Amino acid sequence: MSQRKVYKLTIYHEGAHWDVRLRGKKRFLQERAFLDQLMGYPPVPRPAPDPTSDLYMLNDEQLEAYSAFRKKMKRSE
Repeated sequence: MSQRKVYKLTIYHEGAHWDVRLRGKKRFLQERAFLDQLMGYPPVPRPAPDPTSDLYMLNDEQLEAYSAFRKKMKRSE
C-alpha cells in the first residue's frame, strides 16, 4: 500500500461540519481547486495544506455539486 500523506478539507453545511480526508497531494489539490471554483474564490497560490482557508461553507446546491464531483473522481481512479 502506498504511504501517501493524508490531507484534510473541512466542509460546513447547515450547522454541521465534517472533515474530508484525502490521500495524496494531487487529489487534495484537485478537490480544493474544484471547491475554490465552486465558491467563486480567485485562483491564488497558497500552501498545501492551508489550515486558514481549507474550510468551505456549502449550500445545498454546492454540496450536491461537490458530491457529484467526488463520485466522478472515485470512478476515474
